Amino acid sequence: MTAREASPGEVPGGRLEQQRVRNRIIDYLELVASFEQQLAFEQDVPIAYVPYEVINLWEERVGADLFVRLAALPVLDEAEGEALQIFEPVWERAAEQLPHDFPLLSEVQELGLWKQLRVAGEEALAVFQRRGRMPEDREVPW
Repeated sequence: MTAREASPGEVPGGRLEQQRVRNRIIDYLELVASFEQQLAFEQDVPIAYVPYEVINLWEERVGADLFVRLAALPVLDEAEGEALQIFEPVWERAAEQLPHDFPLLSEVQELGLWKQLRVAGEEALAVFQRRGRMPEDREVPW
């Protein structure tokens, strides 16, 4: 794995790698928080089943058991760590309750669980946006 490919599941120790992981968290939260971005994903990658991809992108990179470890990454400030811990149970419910019969994305977006996931994503994203993205080519002070 190159540093540029750093994903949250790797929980790297270097400053630059952690900055990249933080940016990947922001990428993910942007997808979760935007029904429009989810619909664009569906159009761009028609073979993907977007609701499952939204869940699996996080699960594959992080895994539910790593939320606490991620929240403790030095690159994250206290508010960002807390935002992930608040987001986690909402994500868990969505992952557990997402229908397994491949409903249309538009139908999934009407489900209460998906709306709750979007709101939780928006709230967590708002916390991360306070500091914004970090450079991926140079270390910056945290």
